[in-house]
Amino acid sequence: MIVVLVLAGACTPPEEPAADVPGVSLGVEGPDSAEPVPVDTIAGPHACPEPIRVAQEPSDALAPLADADADLVGADATVRQLHLAWTGDPATTATFLWRTDAETMASHLEIGETAALGTRVVGASFLVEGADTWPRVHEVHVCGLTPGTPYRYLAGVAPDAAFDGTFTTAPAPGEEGLVTFAVAGDSRGSPATWGAIVEATAEAGAEFRLFSGDAVSWGGDVEEWDEWFAAGAGHIESVATVSVHGNHESEAQAYYALNGMPGNERWYSLDYGQVHLAVIDDEVYGDDAWREQAEWLQADLQASTARWKFVAHHEPAFSSSLTHATNEDEVRWIAPVEQAAGVAIDFAGHNHHYERTLPLRGGTSDETRGVTYVITGGAGAPLYDNDGAEWYTKVVAVMPHYVIVRADGHVLTLLVYDLAGNLIDTYVRQK
Repeated sequence: MIVVLVLAGACTPPEEPAADVPGVSLGVEGPDSAEPVPVDTIAGPHACPEPIRVAQEPSDALAPLADADADLVGADATVRQLHLAWTGDPATTATFLWRTDAETMASHLEIGETAALGTRVVGASFLVEGADTWPRVHEVHVCGLTPGTPYRYLAGVAPDAAFDGTFTTAPAPGEEGLVTFAVAGDSRGSPATWGAIVEATAEAGAEFRLFSGDAVSWGGDVEEWDEWFAAGAGHIESVATVSVHGNHESEAQAYYALNGMPGNERWYSLDYGQVHLAVIDDEVYGDDAWREQAEWLQADLQASTARWKFVAHHEPAFSSSLTHATNEDEVRWIAPVEQAAGVAIDFAGHNHHYERTLPLRGGTSDETRGVTYVITGGAGAPLYDNDGAEWYTKVVAVMPHYVIVRADGHVLTLLVYDLAGNLIDTYVRQK
């Protein structure tokens, strides 16, 4: 198995790779001057100081830097498949990815709180392995944003080919107030179903979407990724998608190149108001790999003071599925950590149906302190049978579906809908 490690961050456009030189101050071009301004003196949006690195096979912590902005514009600089992601704090940073023709290397984004924009941030670009058309990906990371604030942006270099969009930053970590997010997974083979789910979750007011893995049939199939992003057009430009690595993503370079995640892009965590979300990669083998993530997860969850904690990964820890049953490594390494840390819900996919367990703790049901395990794998992949025979299974529904989570103060509500908008499950928890 090839292990891909991406050190995701943000990039400014120095002509020399000064980012690796200790003591060098990176900057961003301000609205009134082309001279670089030290990052630590900038108020408002600016390029983050860390370099953007490229997923590569084979890859390690020394993955090469992306191509710095070169101001080159090709024959077709049209911005395609732009989507919002997070590679840092959702309250103060934002990441933008889009595609153009191979010759366009300029990665420019204008951003501001009004239509006047006001700040230009430049990023980097790279080619995606296996792409025959529109193979260049542009990635721009913006820091210095204000929590809970609407922004407008213009991505691209050609006025008639740029993308004009808006988004709102997350509330500050720990801030009280309603948080609504959506969860879905396993769309491979049916981008149209995924598109319908994106539309429905937008209407439900989702502030971000958590995708539990297996977006495509094979992670290196760039054409299928094209269809997946195209299906979400009109929404993914303003609401971030949080990606989980599934077995069908296959550690492919395209998965890491086309999606933006924090840290090493395999396991990471995010805070969104009173919600803390930790993501792990369960497509690993051997005790050492599981121990590394379990220890990271334990430290991460213990450090969080968020009221509502969630964990997400691809393969389920507990399931009554007739196709993929319980993942014993999840049960051994991950379940004890999250059950001890007060996690409310564990989200997974892999099994193509909906399933919710009783709240579990220490091998028994515990309504007040247990972790509820939710499988949401109904975003378009062929459905699996599930006989619901395990004692811990509370609800099973074999149909395309999506999940809406609302964390509102001391009340957590989980709502599950089919594609016709029918409510198929409700779960309420208080803390």
